Amino acid sequence: MPDNTWLAGGPNPDHDSYEITAPLPAGTFTGVMLHTLPDPSLPGESLGRYPNGNYVLSDIDAEITAPGMKEPLEAQFTFAQADYEQKGWEVEYIVKDKPKRGKGSKNKQGWAVDGPTKKSRGQQSSDARRSPCRRMRR
Repeated sequence: MPDNTWLAGGPNPDHDSYEITAPLPAGTFTGVMLHTLPDPSLPGESLGRYPNGNYVLSDIDAEITAPGMKEPLEAQFTFAQADYEQKGWEVEYIVKDKPKRGKGSKNKQGWAVDGPTKKSRGQQSSDARRSPCRRMRR
């Protein structure tokens, strides 16, 4: 989009994955912050593509690559917070038991934003953080 945001489009399956590739500034990688914004093209001008304007984020992964690295480093997220959580769909579910689940496994629960009520609240934010670099694994 012209303002450097992304808007999901196309078919709206029950489950979907999005991959974002972006450069990282020099320094320590400490986490990922996600801001979701209401859009007039979404159901109810809300935040998500579900018919009621909701969405569920069930997992987040990050890999760090650089020239000369044999394999990417996988970040292990250990903490998550959000400025709003739908009851029963708290943001902790995107990191809860993640080491046991393993990369790519399906999480049956996730963070939801209660779509129909979001239009009046505006953007929502989630912050997933990882422990220091030494906790990353190759």
